[in-house]
Amino acid sequence: MFERGGIIYRTLLSVARQRPGLDAECCRAMIELLAVAKRVGRRIWFPRGGSDLGEPQFMVLVVLFALHPAPGTPAALADYSGYTRSTVSRLLPPLEKRGWIARSRSTSDARNVLVRLTSRGRATIDHRLWTFLRYLSSACENLKPGEVSQLTSLCARLAAPGSKKTFLPRSP
Repeated sequence: MFERGGIIYRTLLSVARQRPGLDAECCRAMIELLAVAKRVGRRIWFPRGGSDLGEPQFMVLVVLFALHPAPGTPAALADYSGYTRSTVSRLLPPLEKRGWIARSRSTSDARNVLVRLTSRGRATIDHRLWTFLRYLSSACENLKPGEVSQLTSLCARLAAPGSKKTFLPRSP
């Protein structure tokens, strides 16, 4: 999308230089950040040509891993994973079909569905967590000592609440 030197990259930078009130260097840095985030994300979510477990499924399984042995409701899984309830509801049948989760009705309130990791699901997500974290660790291999903490600090500052700048600028 933001391939360095590509038409989109060049156009965005050209427009940033021409429009008043824009910091072209800041725009360039953020375009670079988005491009790197996309490349790193692709390596993590689709290693070596593909993966049978996408980000939403992974996040739901991580939540269940964290809650284990307690079950979670679809609503709680949605809240913890950051996905909508309808998205989580669509994710559950394929995870159940693979034998990674089991769904049951609550004994105290039959209207509530409880979702648990199966032993197979726990082994799967345990392995996937290790793989995921290994990819994250290797993504920093080219950084010099101290740069990882600088990156962490910069990310925290970019995402800090209460920033004077808004991400939704007023129309010119």
